[in-house]
Amino acid sequence: MTAYIFLYFHAVLFAFLDIFRSEKKINANWIISKKAFALVSFVLFVCIAGFRYRTGHDWNSYEPYFKNVLQTSDNGWFEIGFVWLNIFFRSFTDNYYVMQFCISLFFSICIYRFLFKFSPYPFLSIFIYICTFYLILNMGFTRQFISIGFCILALEYRIRNKNSITLLLLIFSFMLHVSGILFFSILFLNTKKYNRLLILFCISVGYAVCFVLFSNYQLYRNVALNMVDLMPFLPYKVKKVLEIQTTFETTGSGFGFGWLPRRLIVWFVFLFRQPKNQQEILFYKVVFIGLMLELLGFASINAIRASYAFLLVEPILIAYFFSMLKTSKNSFLYYHIGAGILSFYILWAPINWFVLTPNDAEHIKYHPYYSVLAKPYRSVRILSGGPVVIGSSTE
Repeated sequence: MTAYIFLYFHAVLFAFLDIFRSEKKINANWIISKKAFALVSFVLFVCIAGFRYRTGHDWNSYEPYFKNVLQTSDNGWFEIGFVWLNIFFRSFTDNYYVMQFCISLFFSICIYRFLFKFSPYPFLSIFIYICTFYLILNMGFTRQFISIGFCILALEYRIRNKNSITLLLLIFSFMLHVSGILFFSILFLNTKKYNRLLILFCISVGYAVCFVLFSNYQLYRNVALNMVDLMPFLPYKVKKVLEIQTTFETTGSGFGFGWLPRRLIVWFVFLFRQPKNQQEILFYKVVFIGLMLELLGFASINAIRASYAFLLVEPILIAYFFSMLKTSKNSFLYYHIGAGILSFYILWAPINWFVLTPNDAEHIKYHPYYSVLAKPYRSVRILSGGPVVIGSSTE
């Protein structure tokens, strides 16, 4: 638990300093401090996920596969890119956690580079990312985690209109996780036109339809199944992305940056803030696609997972919201409403994670936190398939 608290409260501190610093007092000392804060934040971001030991999702299937990848021809559902990645690391080490750390380092470089380059408040965006996605991506979905790293790079090159490099990065993404195929859509987004009313209309209708259908879940499920049946041309693995499940999830499995409050802020930005350039139009449309995929998540868990790559841009839109408050002529809006909203999230996150859900099925996959630097001698981790004994005595 100490590792999570350390990561979380450093993110809170840096976010507050980022938002409420005075623009008139920016000087060389602040620039130096900002670089130091970024370095501390980055090291924590990389190491807590990179040095975890049998904590979070997927390790119970990925670790055995890594150890046997050179002796087996059965790759299961793993995409060819992930198979090659395992073979590469296994060729010079039998330690799964070397690959885990390198993956964490790669993604952390991608997300920090992206948010510090494009967010008006990068530390705020990092804080929102940590609260929303850190546990489920950095410490969970390994294949998709790497795939999304390439999606982030692809989006950056799409902004620079380097479509050939963008295409290559998207291919890498798809080779690592099948959900990456949906991110090819960024190649076809028109960044010169933005119809705010059309986007708001689609979002409103989408949520209204989902509300009606979700009241009759079986009807919604049947509609989604019939839509998949009408697409026999889709490859089998792509159909798996659209596979209908019987549970409902909302995006993210973080410390508690709530789904509805995040949505209210994003909807406010869509409604009242006009994008200023082609880059911002692209960001708005990417988040819009993520919201539409999220709606399918009422019937398909895999649609929720497919939305993650698109909704990683959401922390930038939330930073736009605070930027709107700061440019308001009424300083009361900025210092009171902005501080109030941020304080709500800061208080809600630890209450949700450490108080309200200590025995939740997701929570116990992450708690207690174990590190490869201090492995437990013997402990039990409760997984979906039942309890698993872990620790140095089992190795």
